[in-house]
Amino acid sequence: MELTTQALEAMKGNSRLMNLIAAELDCSESTVRRWIHANDEMLTTASALKIISEETGIKQKDLLTEKTSA
Repeated sequence: MELTTQALEAMKGNSRLMNLIAAELDCSESTVRRWIHANDEMLTTASALKIISEETGIKQKDLLTEKTSA
């Protein structure tokens, strides 16, 4: 699973959201920025999804999509 384009776009430029995820997952904001750019699976953890949903207003069921093959 990976985040939807809608979720990724809502996250870009949202420093508060990135800082909340960084604090929750014990990493830096720049790491979260890299994860957003790469649509990393770390953003699909339960705690990250909860934060993303609360901060963007997107329902959790609408945050994920099947991973596209490269």
